[in-house]
Amino acid sequence: MITDLSIIRNGFCDRLKLLTFYIAVATVKNDPVLYIKEEKSHAGPFDFLEFCEIEGLRAEPWNEGVKDKSLEIDYGFEPGIKPSLKFVRCNKPKGLKITDKAFLKLWISCYKRIKPIQRIRQKIEKLGVGSDCLGIHIRMTDKFVAKVTDCITPYAIVPSQLKKINEIIEEEARGFMADNAGGRVYLASDSGEWNAIWSDKLREIGCTVISNDSHYSKDHFRETNGEDFIMDLFSLARCKSMIGTVDSGVVICASYINGSSEYSFAFSKLVFSKYINYARWVLLYHYHMNLFDFHHSVIVRYALKIRPIRRLADKMIDRRKNRML
Repeated sequence: MITDLSIIRNGFCDRLKLLTFYIAVATVKNDPVLYIKEEKSHAGPFDFLEFCEIEGLRAEPWNEGVKDKSLEIDYGFEPGIKPSLKFVRCNKPKGLKITDKAFLKLWISCYKRIKPIQRIRQKIEKLGVGSDCLGIHIRMTDKFVAKVTDCITPYAIVPSQLKKINEIIEEEARGFMADNAGGRVYLASDSGEWNAIWSDKLREIGCTVISNDSHYSKDHFRETNGEDFIMDLFSLARCKSMIGTVDSGVVICASYINGSSEYSFAFSKLVFSKYINYARWVLLYHYHMNLFDFHHSVIVRYALKIRPIRRLADKMIDRRKNRML
């Protein structure tokens, strides 16, 4: 079966959602081979087959000589990272002898069949990450912005929220240390600067920090390369629990790969400001307004309910029309 990942221009974890859907279909149909068609993009600058393989299936790169068929996938209506029943109902091939709920359960379980290639597995083994570790994921390159409207989603950190985000993660690390002797933490970040900041911070509070020796480059949208990203993803998947700065497919996918890891996001624990972010983002991208425009329009709308103001407005409109004639 042809697995067409080229319909997604987003990052690795978005593509992994679609790939695991195909794996679930192949499992039900007893199809032994997946021909993976993919294209590198700004957000996903490496291919799956460069660094990963699928347990129990042969995965090969697609070429024009492959005569298998691909599924018709309607991906656009659901950009969320989590597998859902809605997606199953829309895209599960007709004729599969499995209920939608059973297919969703199978789909989620297929994440555990994604493995790094042997060379990377060996490097991960040497790090010694285990179920006694807390995973911390600091995503900052595209999720820390001056204004939330600068981001493609409302789930982004602005400078006024940064202090509280850091406090929440530090509190989580201290709590983990209190409950787990030794306090081992696996630290992953897409930013070299923030990796260094958090390495120092965690060591100051007594954590034993494990981290992949990532090579960071500020010249790229993703500061880490493909191999370092895969090492971080599968190392996080070995942790007992995880916390991330802001909603991210990396943490969610790592929990699916593990099968049991608990996770949370510091951003989700903000009481009010996350809703302010969301409101500002929705007003701009859905209604093309900012908060000043919204406030102004509300005042005008209610002011015009007052008859004298409405009459005055009508007179002003009439005068303007007369000038134009």
